[in-house]
Amino acid sequence: MKYREHLDYAVKDLNLDIADGTKVGIVGRTGAGKSSILMILTRLKELNEGTIKIDGVNISTLSLHDLRKKITIIPQNPFIFSTTVKKNLDPFDDHDESRLWEVLEDV
Repeated sequence: MKYREHLDYAVKDLNLDIADGTKVGIVGRTGAGKSSILMILTRLKELNEGTIKIDGVNISTLSLHDLRKKITIIPQNPFIFSTTVKKNLDPFDDHDESRLWEVLEDV
């Protein structure tokens, strides 16, 4: 992935094979490519070449809504959307309020 056509690749020759159900953290020093990897996983920036497959599915064939709904990102710095606590916890309204309270009490 390049940020501009005339620039060098920000991410190049990256190959990962991650087992199902594995949680992955991306760490590294400034300029190592952490944000760039996040941008291509969520398709904020499209690849110049190559493919990304999750569960054998090329993510470029998925709608952005479907892709982003299936990926969880925990940023280094806390961030809350300007809305209700419920909307922050369940942005797609997939769960009833009683389930959210159960989870909050467990935490």
